[in-house]
This record gives sequence, C-alpha cells and structure tokens, in this order.
Amino acid sequence: MHLQYGAAYGDDSAALLATSTQPDESACCQACYVRSTCLYWDWERSTRTCRLKGDQGRSIPAGQLIPGFWRNSDRVAGGKRGECVAKPASGGGPLDET
Repeated sequence: MHLQYGAAYGDDSAALLATSTQPDESACCQACYVRSTCLYWDWERSTRTCRLKGDQGRSIPAGQLIPGFWRNSDRVAGGKRGECVAKPASGGGPLDET
C-alpha cells in the first residue's frame, strides 16, 4: 500500500464499500487490506472515519480535474493495487497522478 498524507481518494459515495471508525490510518489501511473488494481507502483525521472504496466512483469531486487522489488536509489515503504518487499540479491546483 502507498499512503498519501493530505489527500483523499475518489468519490465518497458511489464507490464506498464500508465506513467505520478506526483509531488511525494504519487500522484503516489494514481494514482495506483484508477485504478482497477494497482497492482504495481514506481516513479522516478529525472524525477518525475510515472509508473503504472499490473504485474511483462515477463522478469526480468538485474542484478536481482528474480521477484519483485529491487534496484534503484532514485525510490520509491509500491504494491497494499498484502505486500512485500524487504531486501538486502546475498552478497549485488539484493533484496529478504519475
């Protein structure tokens, strides 16, 4: 798994497999790892909400130009398959996937 601090992943509704309260990002990561249908996850620091996701979802969140990881300083996100590295897009906008 690859972690992105300060990022969320995908659509919070369409691709959502499960939501739970977890003590930290490691526990959220583990919850995704043991679920065969989970491909991505994100954990919200302020609420300790863990979201397990099966894919990007049908829509792209507001302010995001590309599917995938997007900036959110209150979240930590990760992907189970492959590695996705997020970097600031030119102009300081949403994140680019490489």
